Amino acid sequence: MIAARLRQSRPAVLVVVAGSAVLAAVVVGLVVLPGDDGGDGPAPPSTGTTRRAGPYLVPTTIPADCSRPAENDIMQFLATVPDGSTVRFPPGGCYAQGTRIQVFDRHDLVIDGGGSTFRKTSPSIPNGRGPDVHPNWRLAGGSNITLQNLVIRGVFSTQPNPGNELDHGVSIWGVQTAKVLNATISDVDGDFIDADPDLRTGCDRARCPVSRDITIDKLRGERASRQGVSFTAVDGAVISNSFISPGTITGTGGNGVDLETDVDGTILRNVQVVDNEFGAISFSAVAFVPGSSPEVGNVTVARNRMSVHPKNCAPGMNLGSPKGTKEGVVITGNTILTQHDGIRLEGIGGQVSGNSIVKDGPTTLCQPPVSTSVRRIRSSAAVCGNTTRGFPGDTPDPPCPPAPAPAEAATTPPDAPTTSSSVK
Repeated sequence: MIAARLRQSRPAVLVVVAGSAVLAAVVVGLVVLPGDDGGDGPAPPSTGTTRRAGPYLVPTTIPADCSRPAENDIMQFLATVPDGSTVRFPPGGCYAQGTRIQVFDRHDLVIDGGGSTFRKTSPSIPNGRGPDVHPNWRLAGGSNITLQNLVIRGVFSTQPNPGNELDHGVSIWGVQTAKVLNATISDVDGDFIDADPDLRTGCDRARCPVSRDITIDKLRGERASRQGVSFTAVDGAVISNSFISPGTITGTGGNGVDLETDVDGTILRNVQVVDNEFGAISFSAVAFVPGSSPEVGNVTVARNRMSVHPKNCAPGMNLGSPKGTKEGVVITGNTILTQHDGIRLEGIGGQVSGNSIVKDGPTTLCQPPVSTSVRRIRSSAAVCGNTTRGFPGDTPDPPCPPAPAPAEAATTPPDAPTTSSSVK
């Protein structure tokens, strides 16, 4: 192939001659062609100037047939792509991984998997010593990172691989605005997606930079040794339109969504879990275990549906802990299945309303205590307008009070006398 590139600031004409075909394109600045590496040799990462370019197509020299581990090749290629760019993998490729692909301190970067599969070939720690963090993809630091349109597979089958419990599908450490969109993740020894503080500097965990503004949309997650989606330090997140099913026939897989601080003092707030379906789980569809930090709260769980009850006696949704009281919790419009309690609240303020809560296990399973649709422990949350079935002794919820009407602006009647501040 012979290619002539002109990189002036004014429009330039690019002509590529390949066999008898001639392709002409009018471009401005840098043009990246299918199969090209993005320029004449590696381009350095951005040093602060954001530049939209590309898309940068993953070179065909990186094997896309899972014939050998490719994570180092992929990271070397990503290092040549400037911030502000889009990276695109070929459709239907398969990239083998011996360990993680790391994306550190990048800005305004979109990584489009094009439907390609990223597959672990063996446990990251074969001898079981660990744990260490070896997800398929690890995003740390930086801002505005998007990972989309990809398939991720781990090596978990029916029993966990000891020492590999942090081998998540995607791990997010302290990124400021991160999106994981349209991802299929399965068979991981850790969680499908995990968000933590950025621990790379060895800082005090409660004071490390937290992940902010996280979006997970259209995730399909099946079979995980730990949780489905797990947040330990997040300020602002939405999990939506996803199918989350970490459970397996051997009973592994914990909560569907686990919001749980690791140490007191950590930020975990402003989280929305909306419009999702939960499949097989061992514990609760949504668990919120906040600890005693005052920087925790404002969690909304709305319009989610459980298709099966938890494998064990955990409540369908479990929010709160013995440490302190958390306000701003809203649980509304969900379909909740359980073998014991429907919703358990401990130290929770907010509202639980408009949910359908069904006990569909044996009547005496998991008792005592006698199961109830909403169990409140030290909780001030209002409970109203829920429909329940199968709970012995439950009485119908009171209807929710109507929302207050908006205040009307004061008006002067047409025939009212006018007033003046002047004295005559």
